[in-house]
Amino acid sequence: MGEKTDKTYYGPFKLYPLKYPFAQEYFDIALANTWFPQEVPLGEDLIDWESKLTKADKQCLQHFLSFFGTAEALVANNIGLAKYGMFSEAEIRMYLGRHEFEELLHAQTFNYIIDSLNLDRNELYTVEKVKEIFEKESFITGYTRILRETKFKTEHDKIRALFKDLWAFYGILEGTFFFSGFLIGLAFENRQLLKGIATLLRYILRDESVHLAFGFDLMKAIAAEHPKIMDNKFKHELSSMMEKGVQLEIKYAMKALPSAVIGLTHEQYIMHVKYIADRRLEAIGLKKRYNVESPLKWATTITDLPELINFFEAKTFDYQFKIK
Repeated sequence: MGEKTDKTYYGPFKLYPLKYPFAQEYFDIALANTWFPQEVPLGEDLIDWESKLTKADKQCLQHFLSFFGTAEALVANNIGLAKYGMFSEAEIRMYLGRHEFEELLHAQTFNYIIDSLNLDRNELYTVEKVKEIFEKESFITGYTRILRETKFKTEHDKIRALFKDLWAFYGILEGTFFFSGFLIGLAFENRQLLKGIATLLRYILRDESVHLAFGFDLMKAIAAEHPKIMDNKFKHELSSMMEKGVQLEIKYAMKALPSAVIGLTHEQYIMHVKYIADRRLEAIGLKKRYNVESPLKWATTITDLPELINFFEAKTFDYQFKIK
């Protein structure tokens, strides 16, 4: 995938020439950002669940947990089953390995939340089978299947499939579904509820911000190495993928937020999803599709990655993200 550069990384690991120095940098950041869910007690969250949440609140949170309880694992599966084998560079594989670990940690974090609230796991994952959640996950996993199972006729076809996979997972699933979906969990915090869960979500979002910075830097690098793939037809395909993702997220919002049960309406949520989608499109040089502003000013801090570092008060690290 292009000629080697003469850049050399002088970090805490073995000195060797790097093709993608940013991958090593993100790996170092991730190591400094290690955390575990049990660090955050959820006793008060259980009290909130049992005595302060309405039935509608609980149904909303169950939809939230049922989606994220499996969606984090979808990313880990994609890395291990499809993406990892597409790269030979040590620094890319190192970061992907760390990324996979973090997604599994996130999945375990949702298990920790479920267990701490004494929720019925079988009942919860029956909710996961609802059409709106199933359609989102099926849409995304299709790209894992393509990358894993297709015998590509040309290198050009292989690179395009890889780019689509990166866009599906970094741009749409993590970049749009996750960065909008977490608003549901954090909205409870605005009502002074589920503060422990909100802390865990902030930890996860900090990880996700690094994932996105890595993913978008990698897409930019591949596009620079293979400029012929980014023709108008391919750009249209990428934009259409995001449009499909937004449509699915809107359907999910109508199901998970039938009313303003947590001070967050589905109309606000939908506008915020479109705002995020435009930012992701612009990040890989595509035109905006929706041209809207988010009505949730408190949420744009989560969406706008450079500001995200200061947003978290707990474990911080000094790095300016390149994604804008």
